[in-house]
This record gives sequence, structure tokens and C-alpha cells, in this order.
Amino acid sequence: MTLDKDQLIKVYTSRLVNSLVPVEFGHEYIQSITNDLLNHLLKSPKSSSPYIDINQLTDHFKTLFLSNGLQESWIKFQSVLKMLSQTKSVDQICNYLIFLNALQSTEESRSVPNIRITSVGNNSRGYHDIEEQRTHHDLQSSPYHVSSHSSKVGSKNIINTVPLSRVISPYYETLSEDTILIYLSYSLLGLDSKLLSFSRDGNSIELPPNINSSYSGLLHSILEPGLVYKKLKLFVDSNKGKIVSPIKTAFLRSLESELNYYVNHINEYFNTEPTSLIAVYNALFPFILKLRLLYSLTNELNLSGYEFLSKVYHLSKFGDIRIKDLTHNIFSQISAPYYEVLEHWVIKGELIDNSDEFFIAFNTEAQHINDIIEYLPQRIPDFFVSMNETMAYKIYQIGKMLIFLLKYCKELKWISDYSMKYSTYIFQNNQGIQSMPSNVIIDLINLQYEEILNYFTIVLQEKHSMFHHLQNFKRFLLMNSNDFIESIIEKGIVLFNEPANSLTSNQLAKVLIESINNSSVKNYRSDYKNRLDARILDLSHGNIGWEVFTLEYKISDSPIYHILNYNNGTLEYLKMFNFLWKLRHFSYLLNLNFIECSNVKKNDLRRISSRYIKLKRQLKSKSSLRLGIRDNKIIWLMKSFNTICLIRHQLIKFISALVTYLSFDIIENNFDQLIIRQLFKSSSPVLHSTSSKNIGILPILNENFTKALKKDESNFSGPLKSKLITHNMNELTFDELINIHSTYLQNVTHFKILNDTEIGKHSGTSYIKQIYQFLEICFAFIKSSEEYNSLIVNYISILNVEENLRSEDMNQFDDDLEELENKIKLIVNKIYKDLYMSNYKSMLYIFIKDLRSDTELKDLSRFF
Repeated sequence: MTLDKDQLIKVYTSRLVNSLVPVEFGHEYIQSITNDLLNHLLKSPKSSSPYIDINQLTDHFKTLFLSNGLQESWIKFQSVLKMLSQTKSVDQICNYLIFLNALQSTEESRSVPNIRITSVGNNSRGYHDIEEQRTHHDLQSSPYHVSSHSSKVGSKNIINTVPLSRVISPYYETLSEDTILIYLSYSLLGLDSKLLSFSRDGNSIELPPNINSSYSGLLHSILEPGLVYKKLKLFVDSNKGKIVSPIKTAFLRSLESELNYYVNHINEYFNTEPTSLIAVYNALFPFILKLRLLYSLTNELNLSGYEFLSKVYHLSKFGDIRIKDLTHNIFSQISAPYYEVLEHWVIKGELIDNSDEFFIAFNTEAQHINDIIEYLPQRIPDFFVSMNETMAYKIYQIGKMLIFLLKYCKELKWISDYSMKYSTYIFQNNQGIQSMPSNVIIDLINLQYEEILNYFTIVLQEKHSMFHHLQNFKRFLLMNSNDFIESIIEKGIVLFNEPANSLTSNQLAKVLIESINNSSVKNYRSDYKNRLDARILDLSHGNIGWEVFTLEYKISDSPIYHILNYNNGTLEYLKMFNFLWKLRHFSYLLNLNFIECSNVKKNDLRRISSRYIKLKRQLKSKSSLRLGIRDNKIIWLMKSFNTICLIRHQLIKFISALVTYLSFDIIENNFDQLIIRQLFKSSSPVLHSTSSKNIGILPILNENFTKALKKDESNFSGPLKSKLITHNMNELTFDELINIHSTYLQNVTHFKILNDTEIGKHSGTSYIKQIYQFLEICFAFIKSSEEYNSLIVNYISILNVEENLRSEDMNQFDDDLEELENKIKLIVNKIYKDLYMSNYKSMLYIFIKDLRSDTELKDLSRFF
């Protein structure tokens, strides 16, 4: 059963008196002292019983002790009474008595050698020696314990004549407590003294051999803060000015401040002359835990700054109130440099973080702003995430947009006004961001983010016409402006057929200017037209002008260049232009070949064509009609001519379908979905694409958009006034704009039929490789068709000459006609059987099967 406080005091008081009062005083006297002491200790302020004066008790006890020659026992007994008289509550009395009892246990390890006690008394037998031997007996007493022994001779008590203090002193010799207290303050301040000295490594203190186990055990606890203080002081002194990290430097200052506070406490306390070691221990106890914690934190300084900051933050949320309070104070000090970096970043876009501890960093080896400014989410401290996880990303974007507006857009005045406004709010209305509550910081970041994103959008879209430049890239480099491309081909056809090494910049510039003036581009703004440039690729790309010509739209002078050209985006436009230019080139050659054939039919084959029509009618009306050799040759010749025309038509259809699909289903559709719909809040369908499924959408700009920079509409948020301009654009960050444009380019330039990694299911060949094989067939057909036209013209010329000769002279051209007929048959067989049937038809069949087996390309298969 658990004893209450009063019962515990009775038990431990009885033990105390029995250990201090000699046995020879008698049991009744010991019990009387115990009762008197209990009456004094347990007296109640409200009790009606008379108050027992402690001085009266001590005078009575003193007389009895001194009359028996027990001066040392009296001194020890008096010190205990004095300490008990200073207690103010039952709990304190109980705790002190329990502590004294605990001190007894520290003596249990001390063995007592043989003790010989001689007692003398009147007896019929005379003197008797009584010998008591105790071997390896544990002393069951506190430092104040005095033990005595008695024996009986006959029926009488025999009291020994040797004072017990003299008996016990050889086994309990020790320095006095007062002497220890004199030198103790030096050790607690990490200094050597005559009594106590530190080891060379400072990890231990050597205790004198004449200090007993009780004091020794207590000193182990008391001297711990002195040892820890010495190591921490050495750590501070050896690291001053050497730590680069502002966070760790702030911790060093905080540590030094705590150590100074400890020193002041020791000096002030020992100036009051402490009365006992236990009192010193009680005064030191709060600092023991504090110094332990500080020492443990010094062992964590191998962590990075933000990791160390997070660790201290976690400790500031610890359950123990003492650890929580201490680490909260430390965290407030060491997080100040972190908040300073944050303040510079969100106010000026400056990153003052030489120790690389912030969750934003600069990559000095990168070239592009999006790569230079790095966002490191793994470095976001927990105390920041607990506020709001999205806040860190907004902070990253705030500084990034400030840098872009200042360094690239030269918006100096706006940045200056912005910095002044928020500096005033943060440092004059508050004492920095660190002093603000979390909800106020969140409101501040949201407000800054909203304001700067609004202005960033206006600058890009209104001042620097980002959307219009995107349209121009599509019109010029992705060949959305068809009349302009056709004008270039028309004006430059002669030049493009020249050898590549003979072309000059002036010649190309002339072609470009003429093409602009002869197309709808002439109505564009002059700053758009002036960005167009025609140039020659490296001569390794081809041998003639067609193969090395390219068009360029220059925006390197505009800030939007750093958005649109991320990862060489403008180069992707040029690659797409070159591919589409090839398709337009072959389309032009096939159309040109068609025109040549039409001229041959209209001029050279006019009479033969008329004769062929008549023969077809005759054969239709008279199935048994027998034709002559010449008529059969006419029918054969016209059938071969028509066959060639049909094949040409199939090839033209193939290229036209490919160009239409790329222009509308890929380019226009992605532009609509990823550019227009992403950039604008509202839009209206005004254009229809040739595809039955897709509707081109162009934006309707808000009336306020064109007057955005002149409009001054104010929105209020707390104590700050935020100027937000109304417009029709979605407000997107720097990264979001880059991602939108990169996705758009990726979807266009790396679409399946243009990507060499996309393999057809049935052919086992990439779609783009198959397209280039079709272009090779087109090129072979064009060359063969040109040869065929030339043979036809020669053949007709000979026939015309024969008609004007006498019959006897006609035979001289038979050999030439036969030779031409053979050549025509060979070229027709080559075009029809080899190029068309064996190559084109079989390849087209597999190509269509590949397209139909791909869900994304099914629609394209219907064009062929």
C-alpha cells in the first residue's frame, strides 16, 4: 500500500534520528526526540496546539550530546535540524528526508574491516572481553550515520567507553562540504583549482582521494555542467569566424549567449554563499538539461544549414516544455538569416545565399535563365511547408519574375516602386517577415505573387506581343500563310534551281521582299515583317538552292526569346520549316510536271488526242472494227500518257493530304488547344479548318487589354494596395509559359509521323522513313516523267515530219520511230510497273495498314 507524505516523513524521520542519536541514550529518549521533531515538522499553521520552538529543542539536545562528549555527532545532528527547519512545505521535508536516506545507499559498497570493541563492567567473574567481528559488512548509514554496539554480561548492559565518532572516523574521513563549495565555482566555469582540476582533453575532472562516496556521487552530477560548459566554450572559441553558413553562425552566437547566461548565473549564485552541495545541485539542475541539449546540437553541425534549421524546428515542437522553450529561442535566432534571404528574394529578386542553404539556387554554369535559377523542393524546411506547401513555389516564381522583368524587360521603374512598397510594409510596419504570423506571411506572398504575375503577363503580351509572335512563327515557319510561301516559290524558282554555292544573301533578300509585297504579309506591321530573313543553310544540306534555302523569324532582341527559344525552340521551328519546304518543293515539281504534260497534250498531242477520241467512239460503236497500225499506236500512246497523268495525280494527292494533315490536324489543332486556349480566358469560334472535326479558335481581346498599361484600377488587400490590370489573358508564370510552348512544339515537331522512333506495326519501319521513301518515288517519277515528255515530243515531231513527205520517203524515219517507241515503252513500264505498282502501291498499302492500326493516325489513313 502506498504511504502518504506524512507517513513517509514519520518513517524517514525515525530512520534519521536512529542513525544520528547514539544507542546508549536509550530507546525511550530516541523516541522522544523523534516525536518532538515530528511535531515541529508536521505542525499546521491552523493548529491550535502550542508552537514548539526549534531553538528550545536544539538547546535541550545540545546539552545531552555535549554532556556525553559527542561534539562531532552534535554538529552533524545540528546541521540536519537546521536544514529541516528551512523547509517550507511537507513535500520539501519529505523529499529531503528521502534524499538523506538515499545517501545511505551510496555507502553500501563500502566494506568495514574487523572492529574490536572492549566493554568493562562489575561482574562476579570480573572483566570480560566481548569481541564482535563484521567482515565485508555494508555500512547502513548516511554521512551523518553514527553506529554503536552494546552487549550483555549477565543481566546488565555494558556500555563501551570508546566514542563512536572515533570508531567511525577512520572509515569516513572526508573534506568538509564548506571546503568543496569554496572551489566548486571554478570547476563549474571550466577552470582548474587547487582542489579540482580538468584532464588535458577536458573530458574529465579528477576528484581528490579524501572525498567520500556520498560527496563523490553528488559531485558527479554537479560537475557535469562544468565539463559540458568547458567543451562548448572551446567549441565557440575555435569556430569563431570560421563557419560560412549564416544559420550555423547564428547558432554559434546563440550558443555563446547561452554560455554567458550560464556564467552569470554561476557567479551570482556563488556570491550568495551556497550552504550545501544539494543546494548547488538544485540551482544547477535547469542548466544541466540545457547544456546537454546545446552540446548535442553542436554534434549536428555537420548537416547542411537548412537540415540543421529543420532539426531545431522539430525540437521546438518537443513535448518537454524546457526543451521546447530553449529550442524555440534558438530557432528564432538561427532562422533570422534564412528569413533575410527570403526577404531579399521576394522584394528585389536578389539571392544572398553564399552558403547554398536556400531552396532556390543559381547554377552559374547554365546559360538560360530557366536553368540558371533552380528550384530545389527537397531543401524546403519543414517549418516552411507547415505554413503552406505551395508558398515555396510561389516565392520561387516571385523572385524569378522580378529578375526577368528587371534584367530582360528593363522594367526599372516598376521594380523600384514594387520594392519600395513591400520594403516599407515588411520593415516599417513590421520587424521583418520573421516577426509576422504565418497567416500574414501567406497573405503577403499571395499578394506579391498576384501583383507581379499580373504585371508580368501585361508586359509579355501587350508590350512584347508574345501571342502575335507565336502566330507569326506559325504563319511563316509552319507555313500557315500559304500565299506567302507560294509567292516565295514563284519568285525564287529560278534561283532555287541554281547550285547552292552560287546563291548570295542579296539574291535571297530580293526574293523575300518581292514575296512579302506580293502576298498578304504586306499588310502586317513593319516590326513583324522586318523580323523575317531568308538565308542559306550549310552547303552540306544539298547541292541546289531548294535544298539549302530556309526562312527565319528573328526575335532574339525581345525578352520573349528566352521563353520561346528554351531548349532551342526556334531551331525546332526551322527543322519543321525545312520538312514542310521539302513537301512544298515536291508538290511544286509535280504541279510543274503536270503543267508541262498539259502543254504537251494541248500542243504536241492535240491532233493525236482528237484522233484518239474519234477512235474510242468508233470502237465503242463498232466492236468488230479493225484498226490500222498507226491507229493502234495512237491508242497505245494516249493510254500511256493518261496512265502517267493518273500516277502523277496519285502522287500529288498523297503529298497534298500529308501537307493538309500536318497543317490543320497537327499544327493548327495544337496551336488552338495549347496556345490559344491556354493563353486566353475567353475565345470565340471564327475560323474553320479543312478537317471536319476541328474548329480553329481565335481569341477575343478584352477592350481593356490594349489599354492595359494606361489603366489604373486598384484592388485592396489588407494594409497593402495592389494595382491589378484587367485583361483577357490567363496569368501564367515563366515556367508555365515555357512548358506550354515546349509542349506545343513537341506535339508538332515530334508527332508520330515525324518521329523516327515511332515504328509502324506492319512495316517495322518508322513513319517518317516511309514518307521519305514516298518522296524518293516522287522524285524518280518526276525525272522519268520529264524524260517521257521529251520522248513524246520527239516522237510527235517525227510523225509530223512524215505526214509532209511523199510515201516513198516515209520509210527513212521508221527506224527512228521504232527506237523512240521502244524508249517510250521502257519508260512507261518503269513508271507504271516499277515506280507505281511495285513500289508506290505496295508501300502505300503497308503505310495505310500502319496508320489504321494506330488510334492516333486512323484519320490520316482516310486521306489516301
